[in-house]
Amino acid sequence: HMIGNTMKILALTFGCLSLWTAAASAYDYDWEVPHKYQYELRGPATFIFPKDEGYKTVFGGGIQGIYWLTNNIGLSVGIDLQLWKPDEEQRVTGVDYSYGIPINWSATLDGSASMVPFGISGLYKFHLNPETWVTTEAGVRYVVVSSDFDATFTAWASSEGRYARNSEVYPVDIDNGAVGFASIDIFHELSEGWGLFGGVGYQFDIAKGKASIDGVE
Repeated sequence: HMIGNTMKILALTFGCLSLWTAAASAYDYDWEVPHKYQYELRGPATFIFPKDEGYKTVFGGGIQGIYWLTNNIGLSVGIDLQLWKPDEEQRVTGVDYSYGIPINWSATLDGSASMVPFGISGLYKFHLNPETWVTTEAGVRYVVVSSDFDATFTAWASSEGRYARNSEVYPVDIDNGAVGFASIDIFHELSEGWGLFGGVGYQFDIAKGKASIDGVE
């Protein structure tokens, strides 16, 4: 439960956008709202709010290249880097019994995991004015996971004046996964070839990365 939902997240994205000036296009321009650039290079910073409350807000960043097929339709490839950390209060406790003696136990998750989503997407753009436009995007990302999580299990009991305590640490492995996403952002050009954009998006599992502790899922 502590690490099973790491791929399902709500994302809020802000960033800056640099644009590569395009050569003459092979299609007709809409001169009332000109298509200024056929190529875009984006460098977004990302704030991720996991739906699993056991994780802190995630910060990430990446790079995205866009090729506009027409004034409104484009294709994109992108890659991001995200660092996931558990909340300080991420702890599970319980009590078991052995020969009538209560054995208290707790499990905590420490460390971090690096996630690198990369993949392709399709985009649709419409202009509000020549310097401002809105872009909708949908696509898929394959997520490469490098886990440095550790799970610490501690058990303790007392009986007839005697006290015993044991603690063990196990590495947590997380398989790679895949997600789909949809987003919308608004861009405003500040000067020729440069501008700012901000938007929101949602990710959902396609293939969830399974987590295992000491080889046990």
